[in-house]
Amino acid sequence: MARKKSPGITRLSNGRFRARSRRKGYPADSHVFDALEDATEWKANADAGKRHGTYVNSKEAENTTLRAALKAYLGEVVGVKKGKTQVNERNHVNALINDRISDYSLAALNIKHLREFKLRRLDTCNIRKPGYKISSETVRKDLLKISSVFNWYREVNSLDSLDNPLANRGKFLPSKGEERERRLDTLKNEEGRLLEAATNYGDGGYAHLIRWLVASAMRLQEALLMQWQRVNIDTMTVDIPVSGNKTRIFRRIPISPAGATLLREMNSGKVKKISGSVFDLNPASVETGWKRIKEKAAIEDLHLHDLRHEALSRLGDLGLSSSELMKFSGHKHSSSLDRYVHLDELALAKKLQRLSVV
Repeated sequence: MARKKSPGITRLSNGRFRARSRRKGYPADSHVFDALEDATEWKANADAGKRHGTYVNSKEAENTTLRAALKAYLGEVVGVKKGKTQVNERNHVNALINDRISDYSLAALNIKHLREFKLRRLDTCNIRKPGYKISSETVRKDLLKISSVFNWYREVNSLDSLDNPLANRGKFLPSKGEERERRLDTLKNEEGRLLEAATNYGDGGYAHLIRWLVASAMRLQEALLMQWQRVNIDTMTVDIPVSGNKTRIFRRIPISPAGATLLREMNSGKVKKISGSVFDLNPASVETGWKRIKEKAAIEDLHLHDLRHEALSRLGDLGLSSSELMKFSGHKHSSSLDRYVHLDELALAKKLQRLSVV
């Protein structure tokens, strides 16, 4: 039988203490503590907060698991994204939802739990690459996603008292790892092998996509959302609206001669296409198709995104300046562009000879 210890605090039959805070205009709130001193302190702070209008109910954070917050984020944030970006982020968030780190409540999750998660993930085998473990970059993205979800949930639910355990923890995150410098190998005719395999896959639409990515330096998502009504062959430009753009800024991209040739081939019928998607491919299945094409072409360690690296590097080999390359890439800062452009040393040497530089 529970018996009252002091006003607003009750000692329970198991020896613990329940503290209650009540004030007009606020919902009744209670917490159970092991020690009377903790119960008394919590009640005093809660009562004072309600009197001064600064009280924040922490029960929501205590009753909400990271899994529940991730599911809410999945529906409200990821659900409104477009194309391949949504597919990739949905897969990422679902992987975190299924991990046991999501069993913790937002209030209980701390840096110790996250350190255990980090070490466990770094020691996990990569099911896509037998014999390899999950990369530090992947684990870094996991932790950054958890941090983003904390910040988002706190903001949309006005939980000012909810602390993000990863705030200001840059040194806690795994290193980014080495940047990719993968380009198509001309000596092994990788581009030709890819296009041959892609032409014989499905209706040949992947061959068009590959040629366009190499010619345009577009992001995959931008290419898949391209519309014929936004393509202008006369001015050699294509418009990328805000909705189809990672940076959420309208972009007008120059079309290279190779890109213009491809678009004319794709729209060479008697009835010209003036609307609709340029590439009639399902964003959700593009990665699967790419994998099969690579297998047929016997090419390893090549990502679709590497074609953007290849395209920007080729444009760089032609002598375009950083500001000109950024018109193609959409980067706001040259430091971001530098991660993509890997110039060919032979092309640089020839350029120096043309400039008569010793």
